[in-house]
Amino acid sequence: MFRVTAPLVVVRSHDETVYLTVGHMVDGVSEADAARLVKLGMIEPADGVADAPAPVVPEARQTAVAEGQDLGKPKKTHGLDKWQAYAVSQGLTDEDIAGASKAELIALIG
Repeated sequence: MFRVTAPLVVVRSHDETVYLTVGHMVDGVSEADAARLVKLGMIEPADGVADAPAPVVPEARQTAVAEGQDLGKPKKTHGLDKWQAYAVSQGLTDEDIAGASKAELIALIG
């Protein structure tokens, strides 16, 4: 189990892509992804914290945005992951953005 320390982390957990913000807990992350995210300082091992917020899973993303989590439009220089998160915050689904390049997302919602 890991605690998110970055403003936004997009990671595969239990074979689903999840979007997590600071303080959320996540498990089911591959060892390689966990090691990479820990090294980058985006997550940290959790020491049995049970009262942390639940992760924002794909079906619950719109709820998180509705509760005031405005991701804001990313700059054109930001990476694909930020544009994907923004696209989802604007109502697109994983199916809508699957395989789309950053340029395609910018053309669609930018």
